[in-house]
Amino acid sequence: MRLFHPWSSLLTNWKLLAVTHPGFMAFMTYDEVKAILTNYIDKPGSYVFRLSCTRLGQWAIGYVTSQNTILQTIPQTKPLIQSLIDGEREGYYKYPNGKNIHIDLSSALRPTESDRIYVS
Repeated sequence: MRLFHPWSSLLTNWKLLAVTHPGFMAFMTYDEVKAILTNYIDKPGSYVFRLSCTRLGQWAIGYVTSQNTILQTIPQTKPLIQSLIDGEREGYYKYPNGKNIHIDLSSALRPTESDRIYVS
C-alpha cells in the first residue's frame, strides 16, 4: 500500500506517522535500521519503520523477533497504520524505537465525515 493511505485522512496519517511517531526513521537504509535495532536485540517487539529504498512509495518495517533476530518486512496488502496495529496485537511491533510506550493509531482508521456521502 502507498505511503499515507487511506487518502481521506492523508494529513492526519502523515502527522501520526512521520511527525510524531517515535518509530519513524527518515532517510535510513536497511543496514542503518539494523544497527539501530541491534541496540534492542534483547527486547523482542522493538521496531522502527522507514520509507523503502528498494520499493519506492512503500514502507519498510524493521523489528526484533522473539528469537532475538532482526527482520524487515514491506507491507503489501494493507496500509502501514493497519500493519502497525495488527503487528502490535500479534506481538511483533510493541516498542517503537525500543521505547516502552503505546501509540494508539486506531483513530486514523475511523471513518471521518468526509468519508461519507449524503444524498437528499
